[in-house]
Amino acid sequence: MFQIGQTLYTKTNSHHGVVVDIDGDTVYLEQKNGVEIDFPASQLTAEKPLYPWEVEQQKKAAAEAAIDASAAQILEHLAGPAGVAAIAYNRLPFRAQGGFDSLKPSQKLNFMAVAYQISIEDIVKAHLEGKMYRIEMIMCALIARSVAV
Repeated sequence: MFQIGQTLYTKTNSHHGVVVDIDGDTVYLEQKNGVEIDFPASQLTAEKPLYPWEVEQQKKAAAEAAIDASAAQILEHLAGPAGVAAIAYNRLPFRAQGGFDSLKPSQKLNFMAVAYQISIEDIVKAHLEGKMYRIEMIMCALIARSVAV
């Protein structure tokens, strides 16, 4: 299972070291400071365990990636309104460096929802129901109304 010279970690990530001896189910590790400690093999792993905050960071990053992927799909259906939103966003004094194009898809969609006064929930619902044309029509009508004024 484990070999002498292999670096191991406790599953709780409290200790790690290099295997110097194995006696049955007991594994002896030498830490960087030279101290030798022993653990039952069942408490050790060859892969460094993640700290709880690292696990949460990975979950958050995965969730954000999923949201951005969904937002990107929705934006494909809203090319015209997105273009108008990009022009409006790029005129804002507090815009992100790089303008509308530098935003993540979810940020673009959030900006459009606010600009067009349509909730994200309504946009997502229309997308899931295959009725994005309704959202696009509403957005185009708002654009036409603002141009006419």
